[in-house]
This record gives sequence, structure tokens and C-alpha cells, in this order.
Amino acid sequence: MKAISGFSGAWLVVVAASLLAAAMPRGARAADEISAHDSDRKTIALEILVIEGETPTDSVAAHQLDRLIGRAAANFKGAVLGESESDKARRFFSSVDRALIESDVIVPPSGDIDFLREGLRPHALSLAEFSRAQSRFANFRRLPEMRANQTAGGSFYFFDCDLASIVYAAVAECLGFPVYLVEIPNHTFVRWQSGAVVLNWDPNDGISYSDDYYTRTWHVPVSTGVWPRYFENLSRDQVLSTWLVLCGRDKKARGDFSGASTDFRKAVEKNPNDFGAVNELAWLLATCPAKELRSGKEALSLAQANVGRSRRSVWLQTLGAAQAEVGDFKAAIRSEDEARRSASTPLGWVSPHETLIDCNFCLAAYRHGRTFADATAAEDRARLKDNHPAR
Repeated sequence: MKAISGFSGAWLVVVAASLLAAAMPRGARAADEISAHDSDRKTIALEILVIEGETPTDSVAAHQLDRLIGRAAANFKGAVLGESESDKARRFFSSVDRALIESDVIVPPSGDIDFLREGLRPHALSLAEFSRAQSRFANFRRLPEMRANQTAGGSFYFFDCDLASIVYAAVAECLGFPVYLVEIPNHTFVRWQSGAVVLNWDPNDGISYSDDYYTRTWHVPVSTGVWPRYFENLSRDQVLSTWLVLCGRDKKARGDFSGASTDFRKAVEKNPNDFGAVNELAWLLATCPAKELRSGKEALSLAQANVGRSRRSVWLQTLGAAQAEVGDFKAAIRSEDEARRSASTPLGWVSPHETLIDCNFCLAAYRHGRTFADATAAEDRARLKDNHPAR
């Protein structure tokens, strides 16, 4: 290297290294410092695996996650002198995208993947599944690697927008970059946002889209201003709260009501403004088949607070269930009737992550002086009798 302006080549290297180190955000680390087995790195992705019940030290999913994060960081290769922040953001997103493609991560042949632990486990594809997978738009840019891997008899990892966004956020945490998850109905993307740069990135398509594009293409409704607030940068605790609710719902569906209650309470502790989590907890307290876990009084307090914020249909229905649980059936009927009437209005719009229970069933129960739990238990007993008649 030739000397420039009286500086030797070696001195320029030292100066450049110092400038790069100074330019890195506080808490960031160079890409080559992030290894696949960096056990002290507790990224948001690792926390989610723990929430899902994985053991970080010996979990197949955790090891695959480490490999993905290490590969993405290595692809990025650190800072480039003279690079604008906007270009750095695009290069970061492209580096993570390339790492996912190189690691045989695809959008699944059909449907979505709920849990990160499932996405990080290998799946072999039949010819029919592979055909469906390669026909999905989000997999078009992955086709060369997909075909080579399928021909070699390899396995694939299934990520939808949520799971891929989590990996982007985890790599960004390791490198100290301002990257956030952003939610709209039925979709999640990531955003680089600092004082100077705002750049969205769609993890499914590997393309940068504007908020206006998402509003038009995904038909995003006008937010009520209470919850959810679309297009906001989600904090770490907001994301973890959402995941705790997801796990709580899964446990509830499997009959683990105690585990569901624990997850819902942790979600509310993580993010008291996650009113969806508040509603989940209130509903469980009002309707849980396990009597010892029910608390009509606490459910009523939580439900009244939610309805005070917005008279959403699902929140009104929870209020009705709580009122019935404490014996106020007249109020329960009024709340349930309002929930039914408002379900088709913008104010009562039901998000894809919420389910409005059959209003007619609830009204019939309350009119007969039965709580939701009692009516459901009676229905289950009747169904059991019908399926197994006495001899």
C-alpha cells in the first residue's frame, strides 16, 4: 500500500479500525465476534425459545438458531467506510435474508408455523409438498437453493413472517442495530429506524415496502387508537408478551389451564398495555373448566378496565362471562347482547388473533342462570351421553 499524505499504510489501517470501532453503536459487536456457540448471548429469539419450553444448552432448535445468527452476522461483514446508514440498513437486511436462504429456510408449503421451535426443526418435503412450496411467491428467490437441496435429499426449515422477523431482530440485537418488529393484520415485517433512517423490510418477500404499500395491499383498517396500534415499532417486551399469549393459548387448548394462566399473567406483567393479554387472562379466570383457577371478581375487574378503554365485541363478551361468574346475569345478558350487535361494526372488529365465542350459546346460558363454565360442562356431559348411551 502506498503512503498517502505522509501516513504509512499500516497507520491507515489502525486509524480505519479506530474509526470503525467508534462508529459502532454502543453495545454492538463486530460480525466476526459472534460465533455459533456464543452461549452468553440472550437474544429475543433465545428468550422466545425458552418461553416455548426449549432448553437452550441442548436443544436442536437453539443450536440451529445459533447457526442462523452466526451466518447472518458473518454475511454482514461489519461496517464499510463511507457507507450511508440507509445503505447499511439494506445491506443488513439482505445479509440476514441471504443467510436464511443459504440455510434452507423457506416459507412452508401451506399455512403458517406458530412456534419458533417448530420452524427451527428440519422437515423433509415430499414431491407434492415441494411443488406447493416452490409455487409460493415468497419462495421464488429461493428456488435455485431449494431445488439443489431437494435433489440432494436435504431438509428444510419452515419460517413465516413472524419467525423470520424474530431472527432479524435477534441478529440486529447482536450487532447493536435499531431494528424492530412491526405488526399489521395477518402479517409482520421488520423496520430499521433511527433518527435519520426509516426502512421497512418484508422478511417473506425480501423487499423493502412503504407503510402506504402495506396499508393498500393488506387492507389495514384504521386503528381504534387503543389496541392494537398498527405500524408501531414493537418493543422487546411487547413481542415477548405476544409470544406468551401464543403459548398460553396453546396450553389452554391442550387442557393445561394452570400453565395457560401462568403465561397470560407473565404476558400482562411484561406489557400491561397488551390488552389482548389482559382479555385472555380475564376470559380464563371467568370461564376456566378448572374451578380452582376461576376468579369471577378478578376477571370482572380486568374485563371492566378493558371495556372502559374500548367496547370491542370480544372484550364485551369477556365482561359478560365475568358478570355471570359473579352471579350478575342481567348485566351478563346486556353485555353479551351488545357484543353480538357490535361484532359486525368497525368498533367491534375482531382481529385474526381473537375468537368470538358463540353469542347465542352464551345468551341462552345466562338467561337460564348458568355461568359459561357450568353451561359448557353440561353440554359436554350431554354430548358424552349421546355418544355413549346407557345400555
